[in-house]
Amino acid sequence: MFSRLFAILPPHLQQAVAHPAGRIGRLPYWLLFLYVVVAFAFLLIATVAAVKAVDILAGPAADHDDWGLARTLASGVAAAAWGAYAGAIVWGGFVCAVKRLHDRDKSGHWLWFYFGVSSLAQAIGEAIEKSAPGPSLVLQAVAAFISLWSLIDLGFLRGTPGPNHFGPPPRL
Repeated sequence: MFSRLFAILPPHLQQAVAHPAGRIGRLPYWLLFLYVVVAFAFLLIATVAAVKAVDILAGPAADHDDWGLARTLASGVAAAAWGAYAGAIVWGGFVCAVKRLHDRDKSGHWLWFYFGVSSLAQAIGEAIEKSAPGPSLVLQAVAAFISLWSLIDLGFLRGTPGPNHFGPPPRL
């Protein structure tokens, strides 16, 4: 599944999502990001189309048990496809982010801060929003700042020139 999902990418980008060791530059990072966005949009359209096709085929007999089963099966297949696809995309995104951090001469553990702490601050901020609006706003601002900085760090800042702890500089 994973290899087929990324098969349309050029070989150097396929290699970029295969394993978290090494470095990638900004251009491959953004190309992979664009691929993920387009692929998710395609999967969303295909999933909605599949479920709607069952509804159209059912027509006025939609209340009949056979069509209810067909609708359930179509929804189940769509959910399984989403799960498999999302798992591959999350892995690919994780690998690309780790490699970008390596290019910046940072450990992949920074992802825990960039995404874990940011998500946790956002979730806590939303949970306490009604009871404590002031601290909630501060936590949500912290989450927004961390997210913005991760975008700048991963997507826009130049990597370490020359070799670093994680290998030679990327070709692109």
